[in-house]
Amino acid sequence: MGRASLKQMVEVSGMGQVDTIPVADPDQVSANQLGLLRGIFKQLRVGDLALPRGTATGGDGVSIFDVTKNFDPDVFSGGIVRVNIDGVDYFKTILSTIGDTLLITPLPVAASATALVGTGNEGEGEGQVLITVVEASSAGNDYTVEVVQATEPDTPTGAVLEGTVLTITLGTNALGEPIQNGAGDVASVVDDLEEFTAVLTIGGTITETVAPVEFANGYDPVVVSAGDDYEIQQMNASIVTTEEPIP
Repeated sequence: MGRASLKQMVEVSGMGQVDTIPVADPDQVSANQLGLLRGIFKQLRVGDLALPRGTATGGDGVSIFDVTKNFDPDVFSGGIVRVNIDGVDYFKTILSTIGDTLLITPLPVAASATALVGTGNEGEGEGQVLITVVEASSAGNDYTVEVVQATEPDTPTGAVLEGTVLTITLGTNALGEPIQNGAGDVASVVDDLEEFTAVLTIGGTITETVAPVEFANGYDPVVVSAGDDYEIQQMNASIVTTEEPIP
């Protein structure tokens, strides 16, 4: 892609169209016009040229749409754009520009909430299981998990979800005595539920929890939406040129 001209910089920056028809008589250029041009040249020299800003008309996790703009192809590639989403400023590198779209490096993606059960104290033969909510969103943080010991004879190890409470029941033998419930067994019964995945992280037995364990670290994806303000704050200096010497 070619380097951006002064004409492109001025027009894309929202300072109006540049007339490229030569002026036959230099006296036709007013003092105000000449002052404006000199001001632009000075700003270019010190890197202070006002860069585009606006309010997004839409977008997603990798782009900003603004139908009020018409960016030249790739004129701001390599620059930095600040976009404010839900009161938080995100600074992203501009990958390319064309028409009404800025393509940017990805915003934070959704993450699934997780919880650990078991102490993982290998010295005591105690295992640990990592449980992950299948749906990646902040809603997963509402879940809790508890491990309880069954007392009825011949109770199989199992897991059930009621509302937002995941209950893991540790099995018993024919006499109603606790059996050795391995971390792998617990992971298997939880993994059978469609709402969760579970993996053994430390081998050993799993015992009752003293209190429910909360799920955490679930996040919603960050996306650009209509109404989000943005501002190009830094331009790749290597693409800025002028078509004539600066006076």
